[in-house]
Amino acid sequence: MKRLNQGRSLHIVQHLRPGGIESLALEMLRTGSGDTYILSLEGNKKEALEAWPRLEAFSDKLIFMDKDSGFSFTLSARIRSVVSSLDVDVVHSHHIGPLIYAGLALKG
Repeated sequence: MKRLNQGRSLHIVQHLRPGGIESLALEMLRTGSGDTYILSLEGNKKEALEAWPRLEAFSDKLIFMDKDSGFSFTLSARIRSVVSSLDVDVVHSHHIGPLIYAGLALKG
């Protein structure tokens, strides 16, 4: 059995723009044990790195879904695919949108 601090975790945020939740997720990525990733529902890597240079140090641990505005009926399946391909042990959702999509992804 894996020790709690050795698992692979995925933090899901609405977007990766400077802000409190996003800074917290980056800090958890920086200080976390084991493999940790951040998945952003909105945006893409190129634009995020241009807007927030701090992300560059973590670019290999960032995943972007490039979700359009409004509800996406396919996003939960895409998140489920990421969780499966990374063999994630723990998913942390930050805010209500990520909670809904993560819940749908992991329930299905």
